[in-house]
Amino acid sequence: MSTPAQATASRANGALSHGPITEEGKAKSSQNALSHGMRSTAVVLPGEDPEKFVRHQADYIECFRPANQPERDLVLAMSAARWRLNRLMALESQLLQESEDLGRALNTVSRYEGQLNRTYNTAFKQLEVLRANRPPSTPANPKPPSVATGESVQPNEPGDSAMFALLDALTAPPAANTGRK
Repeated sequence: MSTPAQATASRANGALSHGPITEEGKAKSSQNALSHGMRSTAVVLPGEDPEKFVRHQADYIECFRPANQPERDLVLAMSAARWRLNRLMALESQLLQESEDLGRALNTVSRYEGQLNRTYNTAFKQLEVLRANRPPSTPANPKPPSVATGESVQPNEPGDSAMFALLDALTAPPAANTGRK
């Protein structure tokens, strides 16, 4: 428990700083907690090639040819999960070489790997359900967006928040079973 003098000093110190003010400072501080990027809202991290992600995403769209926005959202969720899984594999090999607490590091990698695999698999299953229930008059998209024409979704564009909300919903732990029926 703090004394009244300590509480007053803490309040005075807290009133002096309200975080970064400039856009540059805000951008820098937003990366403070970024260590491996598995929980980042940005799919493409600093140091990764955004064009490579756009090609990766376009390959998924070309392969699955979503016919509507819900199907497209699921394909994009699958693409983002696979991108992160690929990053995780590189991180795992790095951890094997550098980690001081290897058991804890591998446990964390394993947890994220399971989460990302569940995200991918759930999105894939939901895509199959949507397609099975699609009205017969709705054809699959015959022409996927082209990277060359810039039609594909750019990484981390404003619409990504909806995709990450979908990812969080897909990877949320199941509700606790209370045993009641």
